[in-house]
Amino acid sequence: MPPILKNTGLTSAAAALHFYERRQQAIANNLANVNTTGFKKERVFGRMVDDAVAAADSMTDRSQGDITPTGNSLDVAMTGDAFLVVQTPDGERLTRGGSLRLDDQRRLVTSQGHLVLGELGPITLPQGDIGIGRDGIITVQPPATGEAADRGNPLRGRLNAAVLRIESVPANAVLQHAGGGLFLPDAGRKAAAVADRQVMQGALEASNVNSIESLTEMIDTVRAYADVQKSITVMDDIRGIAANQIGKPV
Repeated sequence: MPPILKNTGLTSAAAALHFYERRQQAIANNLANVNTTGFKKERVFGRMVDDAVAAADSMTDRSQGDITPTGNSLDVAMTGDAFLVVQTPDGERLTRGGSLRLDDQRRLVTSQGHLVLGELGPITLPQGDIGIGRDGIITVQPPATGEAADRGNPLRGRLNAAVLRIESVPANAVLQHAGGGLFLPDAGRKAAAVADRQVMQGALEASNVNSIESLTEMIDTVRAYADVQKSITVMDDIRGIAANQIGKPV
């Protein structure tokens, strides 16, 4: 059991400085990703420890970003609580960044080169016009080889079909950023029902960061940090007087 923190002026002030430092880091990261497709901003808030000291905690704001048509057949945007699943060197990650492309092996990848996963693994597409339905089903017309884009696809009767692997995360789950617009999968992740999917081809979801709001928050945080620093200086002066002046013979 961790020791109970003794509430003193300096303890509270130190905790406040840490809180504002953490908040400033989150705001700076939000602003750095204002143009990152599908990025979700992070919010930092205070949590009381031992009913005395505030500690920094955070959550990911999953609110919908603006959706803009691009006309690019490989761009996809999603509404609601849905994420694409991609393969990275560090394992599977979730993303809302729908700016996709084909690599030199005609595998579907993200703008960063991470493999986009289908229900049967990485997706390889043959030559042809690519269509992506609202249910995440990918079709290629006309087929280049007569083979399915995702071998063994269970959707029989849909020649040259692949299915995007789309997952949802419970609303109360902690969604942690993993850099580059990626998120660490939560233990509560599950496949999104095909009937509930809302995939839009030829569109991208913008970051949900409001730059003006974030800049205002940053200024407020800097000012609050400076105020706490001043309070520490005052408390240090008072302690110095108490130690060196009180009880001193006149």
